[in-house]
Formats: sequence, C-alpha cells, structure tokens
Amino acid sequence: METMLVALPLLVLASSVYAAYIDLTYPINADTLYWFKDKFVLTPLVRQTDPHWVATNKLTTPEHGGTHIDAPYHFNPDGWKLGQVPLSRLFMVEGVLINKTEAVQKDPEYQLTVQDIEEWEKENGPLPSGCVVLVLFGWGHKYPDRKTYLGLQGDGDWDRHFPSITGEAAKWLVDSGKVYGVGTDTASPDSKGIPIVHKTLTKENLYIMENLDMSHLKDVPPRGFKLAILPMRIEEGTGAPVHVILVTKEKTD
Repeated sequence: METMLVALPLLVLASSVYAAYIDLTYPINADTLYWFKDKFVLTPLVRQTDPHWVATNKLTTPEHGGTHIDAPYHFNPDGWKLGQVPLSRLFMVEGVLINKTEAVQKDPEYQLTVQDIEEWEKENGPLPSGCVVLVLFGWGHKYPDRKTYLGLQGDGDWDRHFPSITGEAAKWLVDSGKVYGVGTDTASPDSKGIPIVHKTLTKENLYIMENLDMSHLKDVPPRGFKLAILPMRIEEGTGAPVHVILVTKEKTD
C-alpha cells in the first residue's frame, strides 16, 4: 500500500506537469548487443487458434545486454541485489545530463573528468540531491554494430575502445552523496574492460545503466527532467533489462 501511495501522486505529476516523454531504451531482439557474444532468443511455445487465439513465447537472455541496469551486487558482494534497490531511487528521480559529444568527436576514447563535472556545476548549479547522472558521449549511432560500438581493433574481442568515465570522476560522484546512479550511451562507463568505475560506484550502492539510447536528447536541458527507471525485477539479479523513460517539461522533437 505504501508503494501505491507514493507512486500515484508521482504518476499524476508526470501526466499533468511534464510535457514530453523520451524512451532511452533499445528494443530487445535478435540484434541486441551483449558484452559477451550472447544472444536474445524468443522461442514460440504456443500458437493456438481453436477454440480461440492464444500465443506465448519463452525468452532467454543474460542479465547484461542491450539497455540494462547493473545492480550494486554486480561488482560488490555486499551491495544490493536488483530486488533490493529501493523504488524511490528508480521511479521519477531527478536526472542531469552531461553532454561530452564534442569532446568525443575530437577523441573517440575521451573520458569524463572531475573538471567536466565541476564545469557542469558552474554552468548549471550544484547537482540535485538524489539524482541520476546521464553522460552523453554521442556514441549511440554505432549501436548495435558490435565492431564499431565496442571499438574493436585487431582480430580479438577484447581490444575495445570507446568513451568512458575516469575513476576520479566516479569517486567525485560518490563523494558528493547526491547520486543514485549513472548511465551512459556506451557499453560500459569503464575503459578497456578495467572495472574501476564499476567498483567505485557499486561499493556505495550506486547502480549503473549501460547502452542507453540517447540519440534524441539534442534539445533536452542539462537538468530539470525526471527519469522513470523500470528494470525487470529479478529478485536475486546482478542486473536486468531496463526500460528507461526521460520525462521533461519542455516539448522536444
């Protein structure tokens, strides 16, 4: 009942005050990109026509693929599993957008720095308390091509090159005490498969969202919007597919 009492006013707020809804979620299908070479499989189970039409499928998917959320437990054995992440940290939370697209155009392996965050605060004010930080690198146009999106070089699958976040910037976000989670339009906030950012964030029960579709955020302001973060609630999950919706007061194209 408490969950309903909290959620209903927020739903009313979303429908009456906010003007635009932007889906930050890639569809789950045969093209869904996974960190490892896994695949989403949808297997028809029932196709019944008599006495009425019934259709059901079985789905098979790893937790970490496509647009998904990393629970703190993913890199912290004492962290929250997915079913333990409070709804208050997921539903209609304050969002902020740090846009580093221009920097990435000059350096495809650009890393978000502490200076970037501090400059954002000088221009837009302090981070709001209880927020989720979205970092837009402008990388999503490469999705879901595995080679270009992961920046694969050579013949192997581990020589990966794409924009990321520095460990120092991750620590700054943690130390601010204001951040619930971080999301990027890349396969990981970490560079070259070294999970410094993952470890830093999850140690303090921050969650991480990866492979967000930020291709429609050109006109979204750097703050003043909400995020509805709706993961598949796998109780013991280290992560799960997640449906992320950005809700803004401004009309966008």
